[in-house]
Amino acid sequence: MIGGTSMGGLVSGLYSMGYDADYLDSLVRAIDWSVMMSDKVPDSYSTYKRRHDKERFGIFLPFHYEQEDRVTKLQREKSVKKALSKTETRTSDISEEAVMKARMEMPDGYLFGFNVRNTLSSVSVGYQDSICFQELPIPFFCVATDMVSMKAKNWTSGSLVDAMRSTMAIPFYFRPVRTEGQVLSDGGTRNNFPVDLARAMGADIVIGSEMPVHRDASELNSLGALAMQNISMMSSDAANRTRDMVDVLLEHELPGYNMLSFDDESVSNIIRMGYEQALEHKEEFLAIADKIGKRYPHNPQHPARDIAKGPVKIRELRIEGVTVEEQKWLLRPFRFMQSPFFGKKEIDAVISHLYGSRAFESVTWRLEGAEEPYTLIFDCQKGQVNEIGANVHIDNDERVSVGAFVGLGTRRLSGWRFQAETKLGTNTVLNLEGGFKPLKRMPSIGMAWKTVYQDYTYWYDGLDSKINAVHSKIDLFVEDSQMTFGRFRMGLSVLTEPYEEFFDMKVMWKGWDLRSHWESAFAQFRLDTFNDGYFPTQGYRLDLNARYVFSGYSVYMDSKESDEILEGKVPPFFTGMGSFSFARTYGDFTFRPMFYAGWTSQEHGKMAVPHSLGVGGIMEGRYLDNQIPFFGFPTGVRVYDDIVGTAQLDLRYRINHKNYATLRAGLFKNAQTVATVFGVPSAYAFGAEYGRKTIVGPLMVGLEWCDLTGFGLHFSFGFIF
Repeated sequence: MIGGTSMGGLVSGLYSMGYDADYLDSLVRAIDWSVMMSDKVPDSYSTYKRRHDKERFGIFLPFHYEQEDRVTKLQREKSVKKALSKTETRTSDISEEAVMKARMEMPDGYLFGFNVRNTLSSVSVGYQDSICFQELPIPFFCVATDMVSMKAKNWTSGSLVDAMRSTMAIPFYFRPVRTEGQVLSDGGTRNNFPVDLARAMGADIVIGSEMPVHRDASELNSLGALAMQNISMMSSDAANRTRDMVDVLLEHELPGYNMLSFDDESVSNIIRMGYEQALEHKEEFLAIADKIGKRYPHNPQHPARDIAKGPVKIRELRIEGVTVEEQKWLLRPFRFMQSPFFGKKEIDAVISHLYGSRAFESVTWRLEGAEEPYTLIFDCQKGQVNEIGANVHIDNDERVSVGAFVGLGTRRLSGWRFQAETKLGTNTVLNLEGGFKPLKRMPSIGMAWKTVYQDYTYWYDGLDSKINAVHSKIDLFVEDSQMTFGRFRMGLSVLTEPYEEFFDMKVMWKGWDLRSHWESAFAQFRLDTFNDGYFPTQGYRLDLNARYVFSGYSVYMDSKESDEILEGKVPPFFTGMGSFSFARTYGDFTFRPMFYAGWTSQEHGKMAVPHSLGVGGIMEGRYLDNQIPFFGFPTGVRVYDDIVGTAQLDLRYRINHKNYATLRAGLFKNAQTVATVFGVPSAYAFGAEYGRKTIVGPLMVGLEWCDLTGFGLHFSFGFIF
């Protein structure tokens, strides 16, 4: 027999299914552990809107289950709560109960671990029914910890995948496995070296392999180290007792490595050190082999199948935990699979598609049956349907901005949804949006109301002015909200400016006026395959935005011919903006050219301020709808008429996976006609920047020089929203 705890239980389970040492070695080396130790879903299975929102707010916390889904969840947890009810409740726990009643439950682990579970399921085909582990090619056992009874859970039968997944559910990192009223986490807190269990199951000779960790005072200087020491402490007495029960003991001291040392170099070194440690006990192994001779019984059970090595035939594919209509929709992208054979690639596609919808908090799958054809079942548990997010951003243009996001129904597969987004700073924004997302692949419809208060400096005709303005707009739109690599929205818009206040020599605000309005039709289109929104190494981005203002009225229309202020109907005009950029990487160097262009058919003075054409800053659209970024003008915005364009080339060097150094050059051109676009640049600039990825967003510090503005410094910290 073979068994163990945590990673020992995981490896034991794989070996018990008939895989030999060479296979396990190749499996461990082939796994991308950076993905395995995460819940990352490939970009191709997530909507662009979702990825774009994450690049603006970083992290979203879900809350509130739908009533029917909450009933299902409560039914699954009923036995757990029954066990908990037998214990006394502390007064301090009342607040937690109140939070639960408010349906604001926090996650019970950093990761669900679906990539780990997916791998375990893919290599255990043929043994995914509820079985007695004695029936495996090699009898198997492992140990988990039941958080309800606070005792060890000795796995000797049941779901093999659940057993292997629960024994290595690192506390607070992976969510525990919930099954049959038990909440199971890593067995290391109760019996990290289960020699006693092997003896109790009838083992005559025991070979034990363990990795004790001895931390001195200098190493206990962080929260992570203290947490790991507490886990070791909880099982130390049991390990000391069982250590004397083995016939051959291998102890692997692994200084510098821990439970999360899964990079390629660490895995290779650990395997090598394990082999060298085993060689030191070669004579003991040979003595045991000689003693056993040919008496070791051969188990005729067939080995498990690894669907990564080849597909298996299925008779039926179904998704549990969803309605019939939802199942049809979720399986629609895979209807092209005419073959009844499914391998890991096909199953990965389905499970990533399910997780990418954001509607489910857990997805597991199994192949029922001992032999082909199997029944492929995906078991989905719907998650909380609402979400909140928050963010803080600092830069030298807006200084400090605070953002918040609330989405109601935004995690549903379909139906009505509402979201509110606010930004507090010199450019304060309140954006309310509601709409209906159909289940089928049809455009979503909705209405958005956006109100902006702005306080910034702009330049026009060589003069700088301070502008304080409030404007509001209402959009009626249709959009394709399910695009994977982009977005498309079009509709009708009404813009109003209750007041404009220009602190220059010409105009002073004289009070509120609700007569100014602009009616327009707009269209927005984006294709974006960048693998990172801030430091891309591959992909491209194409943006096209157009607006036609077909009617309106303004109480303030500047005249170039005189200082006269005109009032009256707004002549129809058109504005448009487009951009294209791509990234190519060679070694640690990434080249990223960027091109922006904008055009307007009307003079700035006869347009609504938000519709004007502007250049400047590190962010497009910060102050004006048609604002083109240009690092040579690091703050504020410069307003132009007719045609503007910028070209920029970044040469970025990756210092390591989080730090970058960038050299850039760029030029800006303002032209009155298309024929003069390619003339002498209106401005050019050079710069250098240091960038770093952080948990709260990118840090970017740069120095630039422009022939119009001289030297400048830009600073940005946090996700840009």
